[in-house]
Amino acid sequence: MRFARVARILASCPALFFAIAVSAHADTKFGSKPVQLIVGFTPGGGTDIVARTIAPILSKELGTIVVVDNKPGAGGIIAADFVAKANPDGATLLVASAGPFTIAPYLNKLPYDPVKDFTLISQLTIYPNIMVAGAETRIKTVAELISTAKQNPGKFNYASTGSGATPHLAFSYFNMLTGIDLNHVPYKGNPQAVADVLGGRVEFYIGDPSAVLPHIQSGRLNALAVTTKERSALFPEIPSMADAGQHNFDVPLWHGLVGPKGLPDDIAKKLLAAVKVVAADRDVKTAFEKAGLELKSNSPAEFMNLMNTDRARWKQVIEVNNIKAE
Repeated sequence: MRFARVARILASCPALFFAIAVSAHADTKFGSKPVQLIVGFTPGGGTDIVARTIAPILSKELGTIVVVDNKPGAGGIIAADFVAKANPDGATLLVASAGPFTIAPYLNKLPYDPVKDFTLISQLTIYPNIMVAGAETRIKTVAELISTAKQNPGKFNYASTGSGATPHLAFSYFNMLTGIDLNHVPYKGNPQAVADVLGGRVEFYIGDPSAVLPHIQSGRLNALAVTTKERSALFPEIPSMADAGQHNFDVPLWHGLVGPKGLPDDIAKKLLAAVKVVAADRDVKTAFEKAGLELKSNSPAEFMNLMNTDRARWKQVIEVNNIKAE
């Protein structure tokens, strides 16, 4: 009886029925609900800094609240899987990094397809790691490292943040290209790895700028080169790998913005337009530089080319060196 009465009321008020229908439709429209900006690592790290720096500008440009949500674990795989399985309405996005997209596919059985299960929006940053030597080694150039290592095969060690992590892969790649034999010593993170290089227990490291720059500035670590062909605009005084004679060694790191597969074109275009506003913001540029990151945006196709280059490199390094995940 009650339902029949409600039906009569709605039938007699078509304007009310239309308003309810429009309201229901609006609730599903992009921008009508907060956007989750997913980060696959704990607060305070580089990826988290990127997300929290760009969130206010994205919020303004998209006309909705943007909330950073940290979902750490498995080197970013948990967060990537969460976004891969999200509704493709633009309300769930990932600040992506190389690990879950270009390294993990060759080390792990993933719960998602890193190529097919995402919509690429744009790159956000590009930055090098820095190859360093402990001051006690008195090695100050890449050429000296190679020469010393060849004269003493198997004697010297390099630290990493774990098997299959970027520092491990980068030094394995360096070993391949130069024909040297440095021993791998894995640690659980930057602090422990850097501490043992500072203490002289391990000789070399390829580390995140934020982890090694203070010690380079204090003279306790010698900066040998950045891990890219070109010098970094952020640390122009540090030689590039090309400067050091290693023209084939080019390992840039990056962050980017991605969504789940099937993201509608209009939403993807609106997100790309918002990223371009981020890329033009001087305050963002300054904040990124303080974290050792260079601001960068590009097209989805250019972002995909970057990932494909990474995949080809890391697939070869992992297979040739028989590297396994921890």
